Amino acid sequence: MTVATTIAKMPPYAGTGIQVDFPFTFKVMTDTDLVVILTDAAGVETVQTLTTHYTAALTPAPGVGGTVTMLTPPAAGEILTILREIPYTQEIDYTENGPFLAETHEEGLDRAVMLAQQLKEVLSRCPQLAKNSALSDLILPEPEDGKVLMGNPTGDGYLNAALAAAALIAMTGMDTAGFVKNSAAGVLRGGQSIVPSDLPAAAEEAQGAVELATAAETITGTDTARATTPAGVKAAMDTAKADQADQETGTATEKYVAPATQQFHLSAAKAWAKVAADGSLTAGYNVASSAKDSTGIYSVVFTTPFSSANYAVLVTPGGSAVPEVRRFPEVNHQLADRFKVDFIDIVGYLADPEGFFIVCFGDQ
Repeated sequence: MTVATTIAKMPPYAGTGIQVDFPFTFKVMTDTDLVVILTDAAGVETVQTLTTHYTAALTPAPGVGGTVTMLTPPAAGEILTILREIPYTQEIDYTENGPFLAETHEEGLDRAVMLAQQLKEVLSRCPQLAKNSALSDLILPEPEDGKVLMGNPTGDGYLNAALAAAALIAMTGMDTAGFVKNSAAGVLRGGQSIVPSDLPAAAEEAQGAVELATAAETITGTDTARATTPAGVKAAMDTAKADQADQETGTATEKYVAPATQQFHLSAAKAWAKVAADGSLTAGYNVASSAKDSTGIYSVVFTTPFSSANYAVLVTPGGSAVPEVRRFPEVNHQLADRFKVDFIDIVGYLADPEGFFIVCFGDQ
């Protein structure tokens, strides 16, 4: 027979959970020349055992190939691979002056071709240099934990490099516009080590390496060559945010005001409210409650008190076109967390207003 095909491995079969018969179309001498590999969904390969996991039926001569029958169907997500792997031995022994049988001689030639195909299949899965490469006899270093393979500085071999020592590992072919570096370490380009001085600096009108600014440099805000990070921007914003003391002083010119602190400025109202004639709170800000204590006397309690009783209260009674029902407010019993207001009619007696409004200013 001849070896008419050039393949030594079938394309992988995807498991379905149902299919058990898987054909192969390359020549084998015996079913023990087959290697069957099952790969699970996690990528773990397990070599299957003849008769334990599968059986093999060879196509009778002059045909080639056959069928592998799995005793358990490969599940969905699993991959089945069938390839030929014959021993690297030569067992044909001719006797001097004995018969030279064509079939025996052809079997030896077939085995030599199948071994060549077997080696070709293995080499097809190995990384190779281009045909026009001037390099040869490259030796890879032993793997080391935490290191990556990279080209050596002379470009004629490989070495192990610590990953943490590089700010970035750039892929071969990426130009300098794709690099980011810091001042403490170089980067890798095309398999060669690059120190910071090897790369041109980026500018507003030029591509190049960009150095990352520290949080302190971002806060200072005067550097024109370094790029900021989200963490640096946050640090700068936190520093530039006005706090309660900044608002109370009211002199800062390079601070921004957040909603949570704007009311601390001395010009901002610290509380306001609209109170009904029965003392109920209709609407307000920083007023926890209001109540009518007795005729013409009302109490107002703050949610967040002032720092002392030294604050201003503006009270406006509800408007009325009838002079006899006009009321005049008097604030008394003023504490940091509350105050009382009395309403007097035009003849000097306590009397209820038709509701009233308050606005308070001061330090909290």
